[in-house]
Amino acid sequence: ANLELDSQGDTFQVYENNREKAIETEYFFPANDLGVFHSFEAVYQDRTVRGVIKKKEEAKKEYDDGIK
Repeated sequence: ANLELDSQGDTFQVYENNREKAIETEYFFPANDLGVFHSFEAVYQDRTVRGVIKKKEEAKKEYDDGIK
């Protein structure tokens, strides 16, 4: 059987850092193996950050190289 599903939704979450300094954190989106992301956007005060979706291994290498 060929099953084709098509759905789109938005997720809104609030995160608050109560510390004096910025902290490094990691977030895993709650998605099953069939889910995909086509965009990511975060809003902080008056600033909007648009993410670039990459394969996990590529993103990790780029991040690790960037913090050296």
